[in-house]
Amino acid sequence: MAAPPDVVLVYAPDETKRRSITTALRDRWSVRTATTPEAAASSLDETIAVVVGTDGTSIEDPRTNSPSECDHIQLLWLASSEAEVPASGGNVLADDVSADALRQTVARLHRRARYDRLLTTCYELSRARSEAKADESASAEDIAAGDRELESVQRDLDELTAELNDVEAFDVALDE
Repeated sequence: MAAPPDVVLVYAPDETKRRSITTALRDRWSVRTATTPEAAASSLDETIAVVVGTDGTSIEDPRTNSPSECDHIQLLWLASSEAEVPASGGNVLADDVSADALRQTVARLHRRARYDRLLTTCYELSRARSEAKADESASAEDIAAGDRELESVQRDLDELTAELNDVEAFDVALDE
């Protein structure tokens, strides 16, 4: 299994806002920055967990044309009004949010992104396990290795579920 995503993409055309957000987050997470919709879209990959966008960013969801391994990415918009929030949704905070509140929100969204990724992996491993058990040519070692990997992912999922509240876990599962 790939390493969990841990990068935050800060998508802000305004240099002052971009620096402020980056400063608040860089001690805890790796941060990439983008100033245009094209740069934001091209920065998306499986390592991104959260995109933080600001007023003035494109109304289009930067994940729209991204590969499926980016489906777990959580969106956070810092906006001065709801009218400035992209139609694609996501989470919204006031653009004058404190650095602590921003870090807490990004931490929560990171957990959601990791939960989404683990849940997807769990489904994929369960499906592969069922197929392997039905395949007469599959070796016992291959089946046992798949079982161990599935058990490991299920343990990680259980630990992470304990960190999420029920509503968050349910929302992520429904999106799956």
